[in-house]
Amino acid sequence: MTLVREWFDANRPTVAVLGPLQVWGPDGIRIEVPARKHAELLVILAAERTARSPDHLCELLWRGTPPESAVVTLQGYVSRLRKTLRPLPDLRIDTVAGGYALRCAGTGTDLDLLDVLSREARAACADGDLEHAVALLDRALGLWRAEALPEISDIVELAPERTRLGELRSDLVELRAEGLLALGRARAAVASLSEEHERHPLRESTARLLALALRDAGRVPQACDVLARLRRDLREEFGLDPAPDTVRVEVEIRDPPRSPAPVTGSRLVGRAGIAAILDRAWSESRRGLNVVTVRGAPGLGKTAVVEDALRRHGGNGYFTAGVDGVGAAMATLTPWLDQLALAGHAVPPLPTARSLAALFAAVARESGPLVAVIDDAQWADLDSLRMIAGAVRVLRAHPVLVLLTVRPEPLAPERDSLLRVLSSAGAHVLVDLPPLPSAAIGELVDAELAGGGGAIADAGTRAQIVARSAGSPLLAAQLCGLVRAGRPLAGAVGEITTATLATVSAAARELAELLAVLGARVPVGVVATAAAPGFDAKVAELVTARVVTHTDDAIVFAHDLVRTAVLTGVGAERKALLHKRAAEALAARRPDATAQRALHLSAAALDCLDRPAALACLAAAREALRCGAAQDCVEFATRGLRHLDSNDPAPGIELERLAGQAYHRLGRYDLAEAHFDRAARLCATRGDQAELARTALMAAPRGAAGYFSGYGVVLSGSSRLRAQALTHRLSLDADLVAEIQAMEAVDRAVHGLAGDLDALAEARSRSAPGSSSRAQVLLAEFVCSWSPSTVAQRQKIAEELEELAGHDREARATAIHLRRVCALEAGELRSVRWLSAEFTRLAADHGTDLAATQLWWQVMLAVLRGDYDESRTLMTRFAQDLGAVDGPARLLADASMLTAGSIELWHRGRLGEVLADVDRMAEDFDEDFGIVVAMAAAEIGDHERALRLVETIVALPGTLHGPRAAVRVPLVVEALLTIGQHAPRHRDRVAEAAAAVEPLTQGWGETLLVQWPGLVCLGPSGLYRGTARALLGHSDAEALVIAAMHRSRVLGARPYEKRAHDRLTRWPFR
Repeated sequence: MTLVREWFDANRPTVAVLGPLQVWGPDGIRIEVPARKHAELLVILAAERTARSPDHLCELLWRGTPPESAVVTLQGYVSRLRKTLRPLPDLRIDTVAGGYALRCAGTGTDLDLLDVLSREARAACADGDLEHAVALLDRALGLWRAEALPEISDIVELAPERTRLGELRSDLVELRAEGLLALGRARAAVASLSEEHERHPLRESTARLLALALRDAGRVPQACDVLARLRRDLREEFGLDPAPDTVRVEVEIRDPPRSPAPVTGSRLVGRAGIAAILDRAWSESRRGLNVVTVRGAPGLGKTAVVEDALRRHGGNGYFTAGVDGVGAAMATLTPWLDQLALAGHAVPPLPTARSLAALFAAVARESGPLVAVIDDAQWADLDSLRMIAGAVRVLRAHPVLVLLTVRPEPLAPERDSLLRVLSSAGAHVLVDLPPLPSAAIGELVDAELAGGGGAIADAGTRAQIVARSAGSPLLAAQLCGLVRAGRPLAGAVGEITTATLATVSAAARELAELLAVLGARVPVGVVATAAAPGFDAKVAELVTARVVTHTDDAIVFAHDLVRTAVLTGVGAERKALLHKRAAEALAARRPDATAQRALHLSAAALDCLDRPAALACLAAAREALRCGAAQDCVEFATRGLRHLDSNDPAPGIELERLAGQAYHRLGRYDLAEAHFDRAARLCATRGDQAELARTALMAAPRGAAGYFSGYGVVLSGSSRLRAQALTHRLSLDADLVAEIQAMEAVDRAVHGLAGDLDALAEARSRSAPGSSSRAQVLLAEFVCSWSPSTVAQRQKIAEELEELAGHDREARATAIHLRRVCALEAGELRSVRWLSAEFTRLAADHGTDLAATQLWWQVMLAVLRGDYDESRTLMTRFAQDLGAVDGPARLLADASMLTAGSIELWHRGRLGEVLADVDRMAEDFDEDFGIVVAMAAAEIGDHERALRLVETIVALPGTLHGPRAAVRVPLVVEALLTIGQHAPRHRDRVAEAAAAVEPLTQGWGETLLVQWPGLVCLGPSGLYRGTARALLGHSDAEALVIAAMHRSRVLGARPYEKRAHDRLTRWPFR
């Protein structure tokens, strides 16, 4: 099921503009809007979604040449249109400060319903719930009756909206078709794609999907004809050939690869039961994602049973393996991406979980069921595992089989958590691979020795091999190798490998050592460059001895245990020399292998100071961070610092900063701070104040809205570093100082500290329009002015931020988020839906921060509606996806979940249940939880403690300042109300405290109270102003609370409607 529901009515929209205008009454009878200008005005207001000035509307209605009397005439149009719409209780045209706005409860227009359905459908796809996604898309596409907004098709200013709607329609048709094809409903996909193809015959993505749908429906000639016509039309219209994706699909349809006939029997001795389990998973995966984990000790044949299954089924397999130790950035994921690129798929330079899922979905759609293998998953790099775990959830409904092999030893918590997330994405089967029984080992021994050209071993030798192998086919094969070589039987893999190497030449043994240093799988060109002359003969010796195998492009050890045994016999100095040769070979043959070269140079340095090794690690860390491989970045930065002389600060500064940025991404903020502090000290030692200032900027995690993390709540960086940088402000670049001052202003504002406006003024004075610091300063202005009474001002700032964002996806997401916050505060639910749909699109493929922001936005709306089942489900998903994080990141996540959970309990009158939790959070994390402690204490009858806490908070200087007032004031008011209702003897103290906070509610009224960073909403702000004034005995208090109750009802905020209604029946209102 999808987790992203919002306000919408399942009935027909009241106003429909996706085709000729239609207006429907509550009784299902159509209401005519006969006058052309009236109809045009209604369509414009429906399309604009927000308030528009009379001048703007006149420009549109009269196509750029309004008469002098246009505004007066417009007023008449609005008046008559209001009369026409009077039978519609949930639809009205409001006169607001910005002009006129169409207001409607629920999804009153088909455009609003389209926003909700499209957003939900994309979320369902991201959850892998294709059945639900297709159902939502059916509804969304059914809203179109013809081209959108036909009454105003000649208004140039609204052409972008018509274009956007047309593009959205095409996207949704294709998204639905992809879902239908994955669900095996090709005929249904053909119908909608054929219609879309007629509308847009040159849209290649539609033509490709139509061809695939026709093929899957058994109509291959028609599929070929679609692509042939597309090729012809593209050449005739534009002189272009089809895109590579189209060519690949055409080849796939015209000349499908011939899969080998499935083999029924397993070639592996003693593994028939395991083969049967894999066969069942293979069959089940045709109906949706299946994950099989084969767990067993090294040498038992985990890889062999997976390879046997691939051979028997002729699967479309994508193979990768974990690497013991640090490898290249995304080392585990890269082989999959390379295979996808070789198959003709366009692999993005910086892949994400969403793009990986899209690539695999395309493979399954075009070529049939897909198998993805991760061998030795216990060594898979964490960055790759995070991305793969995120991708497989999207693929839940696709014919995909994921096969994992893993050793049984305990895993580190984070790796274990990621593998659990990956396994739980689909139907999961855990296969524990036991040692082979003695009879099966005996069969292997007979086959090995007979296959080697010798006779079957005598009974005594055979029995020794069976006994010594302990059920390990690898060990049995090695022991057989010793028998063939006429050498005595040894007991362990290390001893056997040593004995085997004794049968080859010294030069071959040296090559084995070099190969072991280079890795488990080594490109032939690299090892040939590093090896001495006679390479082919030495490789042949090792192949004959079964130490390695030789493929066309690589040399591979027979098993990682063999490689480990070879390495064990190499001394430290010898190993260092081999690593140096490996680094030189990589520099010559693979100059792009930055990470591997860095690893070898680091190993060659033997933990000593070595500048070339440090610089190589710096380049590898830089590349890893660019690719999103934060864990690898940390590893390389740590290595580089180990090799760097303290008298060489320039690389040290960058290495420390890279480690700090990587730790930020991993949620390990204490470690990040330590690295940034060291970088700052190095800058100060050099007297480089500009770099110190840049370090202070890097130390602030940006997140989607600039200052909050992917774990849910505010985190604003190091105030100490900013202060240190600002002591040299006069000698620094103006934009650099402006950005630091802007961050300082935000930090003070969100923590309720004085001085935020002074810092903001400093930032403004240094930041001119068009400067690089402009966006940061605007964002600071937005935060510092955060209050229910400044919505219009902040809306303008958010719109300017969107203009400045350009093609920067994250900056645009920041602006869109802030715009939807303002829209929610203003109660403009039509704008909220549209902006949320846009944010969802931007967040779909852009990492943790945006995804977490979207999830907490959904939690906020669910709690606001009183839909606690949904909010709890969302938080459960968040906790599952979070995995194993520690320290501040865990605290941030816990604070976010406690906030949402405590609001639910507050509405239910059970806040006392979390008193201990919020008390601890107030002590460990955020003093604002102290106000929640006061509310909980008041609820359970500890009025004295509650009152002391409130009085302390009110008395502290600066605590009720800036955006923090929107956080603290409503909670203080609620605590005071509860104390006054249950403890009449304290009402004088309650009134005294209320007198301190009531002035801060000036201007609060209809706007909803949304707290920074825009992920907690406490209902209409007038509810708290009215309550505060009631505590002081003011006569207008009741009217304010009644207005808040009506506002809550209109906006669907049921808990706040009930809260307002209940308090009107009690003290101080009665």
